[in-house]
Amino acid sequence: MDTKIIKVIKGLNKGDCKHICYIYNNRGGYLENLFSFILTRINDGDHVLLVENDRNILTINKRLQNELSRNQLDKVHYINNFNFYFSNETFHPQTVSSHFLHYIQPFIENNVSFRTWGHIEWRDDKDIERDIEKYEREVDQITKDKCIISVCAYPAAQTSDSLRKRLENCHEVVLKD
Repeated sequence: MDTKIIKVIKGLNKGDCKHICYIYNNRGGYLENLFSFILTRINDGDHVLLVENDRNILTINKRLQNELSRNQLDKVHYINNFNFYFSNETFHPQTVSSHFLHYIQPFIENNVSFRTWGHIEWRDDKDIERDIEKYEREVDQITKDKCIISVCAYPAAQTSDSLRKRLENCHEVVLKD
C-alpha cells in the first residue's frame, strides 16, 4: 500500500509547481520514500537533484544501481547536504538560497525537466529556526517563479513544534510518515 508521500509523488506532473515539506520519523521509511521519489521521477524522464548526507547517498546509490540503466543513473545528481547548507560553517539563508539557484540554473537554461529533494539537518543553534524559515520562504518563492517541484525533508526528532508551524507556513504541502 502506498504511503501519502508516494501517492503525492506519483501524482506530480510535468507542469506542477510544488514546495513539499516531508517530516519523517525513521530512516528506513525515509529512504524508501526517497528511493520511490527518485525512481518515479527518473522513470518519468526527469533529472533529480539530491541534497543528502553521505551515508544516505551511498545507500540510495547502491539501490539505484540495481534498478536503473547507466543513462538513468546519470540523471541523479548528488550534493552533500552539509556542504550545501553549511558552506560557510553556518546556516546562512541567503547563501543557501544562492546555492540552490546555482545548482538548478543549468537545468532551467537547458530546458531540462528536474525535481529536487533536500534533506535538511543542522547543529544546535539558537537562531536556526528563524534561519530555516527564511530559507524556506525563499525556496518557496523560487519554486513558484521557476515552476519546479522541490521536497524538503526534516527529521521529526530534531523538528520542534515551533519549527513545524513555521514549516507549515512555508510549504504548499506538508507530509508526515
